[in-house]
Amino acid sequence: MKKQNIDVKKIQYFNKYFRQKILLIAKTEWLYWYKKAESISNLNSGKFIKKCLKTKILHSLGASIYATTLPISKAKKVAQYCTRLQILADLLDSESEREKINSRLVRQIHCLMIDFVKNGILIKNHYPPQEKLLLNVNYIQHLVQKGKGINSLSSYSTIKPFLLNSIKRYALAQVYSSMPAWRRDKENKKWARQAQAKKLGFKWFEYYASQASTLPLFALIALAAQENIDRKMVNLIHRAHYSWFSTLHIMFNHLQGLKEDIKHGAINYIFYYGNKAQIKKRIIEIVKKAKMDFYQLPNATFYLFVLLNLIKRYVGYQIRWIKLTKTLKNEIRI
Repeated sequence: MKKQNIDVKKIQYFNKYFRQKILLIAKTEWLYWYKKAESISNLNSGKFIKKCLKTKILHSLGASIYATTLPISKAKKVAQYCTRLQILADLLDSESEREKINSRLVRQIHCLMIDFVKNGILIKNHYPPQEKLLLNVNYIQHLVQKGKGINSLSSYSTIKPFLLNSIKRYALAQVYSSMPAWRRDKENKKWARQAQAKKLGFKWFEYYASQASTLPLFALIALAAQENIDRKMVNLIHRAHYSWFSTLHIMFNHLQGLKEDIKHGAINYIFYYGNKAQIKKRIIEIVKKAKMDFYQLPNATFYLFVLLNLIKRYVGYQIRWIKLTKTLKNEIRI
């Protein structure tokens, strides 16, 4: 496919629109759920939820970026749905990281994300008893029900099978993540072999990363708000997201959490690269591959904006320790 021309002025417009309009919608939505958590009667549950919301606020706000391609009337709904779904994912993941949670329960609670995108209709057996959760069940039910109306988005029926497929991939990644290290790595290696990831250029843990991002979900929800979306175009955008872009997103997250993981002796996939020189080299390779994938897409300018925004979020902050800042700043240039 021919490489698309990139409109730098349009990227500047997207950046301004995102910061001045879309982020404000996402912040208002996040604040609603934070205040809701303050009214939870169980203090432990309320504290747990508030800590998760505060710790992962950048996830919640970043999810709304895909609304930037839409006029404000449609963008507001999409930004709200994306922020809610990311908050739900973060809460479920925080619950999944607790020592007392087994992989069967992790699989069960992540079905709530399917309930959300199926118009917020609650399926009773997706909720374990309250005594098994630190999360407040009533709070989560209310959050899931806020998916109501998502099926009224113009092209929802076109993106729905892709969206359900994305959630299943994400849920499976979280199930594997909750397993003991030896079993998790074994299952992830098997997953990568089945997908023939090596032929595509992925290391086995990079393939896991490509399946563990929530960003493809939000790309689909934004597409759902557009008129007469072509299934072929959805497939192209879907595949481009489940490649090097999602790998980059999760590897950046692992870089972000590296100090904490070292402190607590937790497994972090960045360790699998070996030394700092290898990490730096591979991250730059992944950035270039992700850029090339997005250059091929229809509306490439917008997807490059999303990618560059992701890179900017990490420049000079979480990844300073491997001296990637200067190199990544070069990659931000189109």
